[in-house]
Amino acid sequence: MLDRLLLAGVVSSVIGGAAVAADIDVAPQSSYYPAAVTPAPYYDWTGIYVGGNIAGAWVAQNGISVTDSVTGGLLAAGQGPSLGFGGGGQLGANWQWSRSFVIGIEGDIDALSNKSSFSLADGSTQTDKTPFISTVRARVGLTADRFMWYGTFGGAWSEDQVSRSQNSGTVNGAGPGTVESANRSSMGWAVGTGLEYAFASNWTVRLEYLYAHLDGEGYTFPLSQRTTETSAEIVNQVRAGVSFKFGGGDTVGAVRARD
Repeated sequence: MLDRLLLAGVVSSVIGGAAVAADIDVAPQSSYYPAAVTPAPYYDWTGIYVGGNIAGAWVAQNGISVTDSVTGGLLAAGQGPSLGFGGGGQLGANWQWSRSFVIGIEGDIDALSNKSSFSLADGSTQTDKTPFISTVRARVGLTADRFMWYGTFGGAWSEDQVSRSQNSGTVNGAGPGTVESANRSSMGWAVGTGLEYAFASNWTVRLEYLYAHLDGEGYTFPLSQRTTETSAEIVNQVRAGVSFKFGGGDTVGAVRARD
């Protein structure tokens, strides 16, 4: 009889404990899942653009020599660099390779006002004008949203207008008052760097420096039989420009997810 009473007491205790446990609210285990974060919006440089620029230019004719084609005699010659200004236009295309990296290609042509002269002991004066320079270049840029710093390199081409005036005396077939002229083309390479800023979705402004190294050329004036040769033509430009870009622009980024 005692054994039965003890067994009944144990069973009642177990059933009662289970019932109490069932009535207790157990808080579910909590886990923290950080909200998904997407990249912030950034400016997209991709697109085709067209624009204009103004420039300050410094042009130097290196290694000038003048010889008499008849006698082979060398005349002393020297020509200092010329300062001028110019302006023109550019056409190009960008491709945003990644968030911070842009590659592109650009072609431009600028008219220049640069002109320099030197006088010789034979009574003549020579004048060299550089009316324009044109380049086709690759561009590689690093971006920080609307700012882009870029380097550029490629080919360059210019055409010079050279004139010779016989001020006094007679040289071969050129008497006093004789004016002769010649055009010469030069090809070479160009490198530069610049900073560009997108001040609107499709508008950018830039400031850049461009260095062009053009091959030397030789030319002979037919009446005076004077041959002028240069070892190289160097063109330095500091340019400010503005461009309108088709495509790209502001990129709409996703909004941070909410809990």
